[in-house]
Amino acid sequence: MISPEELEREIGDLITACGAELERRLRHGTLRLPEHLAGEVINDALLVVADKRRRGHVIANPGSYLFAVARNAAIDRLRTLYASGIPDPAVTADQLNGHGTANGHDMLSHAEISHDVRAAVKRLPPRQRQVIELRYLREFTVEETARILEMATGTVGPTTAAALRRLKEIMTESGGAEEA
Repeated sequence: MISPEELEREIGDLITACGAELERRLRHGTLRLPEHLAGEVINDALLVVADKRRRGHVIANPGSYLFAVARNAAIDRLRTLYASGIPDPAVTADQLNGHGTANGHDMLSHAEISHDVRAAVKRLPPRQRQVIELRYLREFTVEETARILEMATGTVGPTTAAALRRLKEIMTESGGAEEA
């Protein structure tokens, strides 16, 4: 068993070695979590590592393990946000940062895509919009998208295909894209 002092030193060393990079990945990588959620995810991941060590497990590569646990925790947080549909940007901003400003959950407003495409994505049915946002704007895998949206992995592909067909129709109707 590891002593509380040794555990505290290991966790401190892990934070020193990986904390800044982990926060950067959570906030500015594909996940784009707001600051407070990134902090909560990091704390959750550190608690998992500490618990595993406290129970006597040897972790061969603590940094890699911390990153994997944090990514899974972040996906779980995103799943909670998406469980009831796409969060309303104004409500989410008020709830999450209290300032009423966009904070990363309105992915369309921050994505480097044209106004026409943003408008077309907003016209998609909610589930199709969620899949497009997760797959293309946040670059999640099919499996991660299925996990976040709590849908079967085999449903993500057909939903994506239907959303892309509908986007093409919308863009063609509005004159924002040429017919192929």
